[in-house]
Amino acid sequence: MSESIKSPKNYPSIAYAEGVTIVGGGSLTERELSQAMQFAPRLIGADSGGQLIGAFNKVPEYVIGDFDSTSEEFLDTFPSDRQIKIWDQDRTDLNKCLSVVNAPYYIGVGVLGDRIDHALGAFNNLLQFAHKHILLLNEVHVCFLVPPKLCLQLPLDTTISLFPFGAITGKSSGLKWEIDSIAFAPCGMTGISNMTIKKKVELQFNQPIMICILAKEYLETVLESLQEALQWPQVEP
Repeated sequence: MSESIKSPKNYPSIAYAEGVTIVGGGSLTERELSQAMQFAPRLIGADSGGQLIGAFNKVPEYVIGDFDSTSEEFLDTFPSDRQIKIWDQDRTDLNKCLSVVNAPYYIGVGVLGDRIDHALGAFNNLLQFAHKHILLLNEVHVCFLVPPKLCLQLPLDTTISLFPFGAITGKSSGLKWEIDSIAFAPCGMTGISNMTIKKKVELQFNQPIMICILAKEYLETVLESLQEALQWPQVEP
């Protein structure tokens, strides 16, 4: 019988010194999973993501979620002491994984996929866990929350997109269209398809509500930059 948790106050805590790959139940390729695990070798299944991991002949260390999309056959064969069932229907399974697992950084795959609602829910978790370094991957992009100050080393003419999840201003250097005088808002000005004109790009914001989107080939660069950056302070729920 899996461990069943109803209250966030009773969440267990799983700690890792390495990066963690969290696998959701959305569309995923073996290449995406392998690329994520190259940088984040500890493997966690978010509900049916545990089964998806098995389809690639790998075994998750834990499966976390409400298990509403996980088959009984899988749960019967997976060790019960590594099943963490969290009943809370107000939280996504990615949210539950981030609540339970503590690690230097996280790479989420199978959480963006081909469903816009799931992608928006995943972006919502970037904001809710702003104090954690989280990168979300699909076949094309790497997406992450911009920390208070970020320095990226990128090739010239690299496309870089910024999307605000609230009203915000910031500062930049190294972009074709600098953002210093822009009042961003999700229903107003956004920063889609900007371009680098210097190899060193700096971004600075005073709120944890700006998402950055880059080509997935810059995953390692983004990860290194995030680890060097200050994290946003944790806000208690």
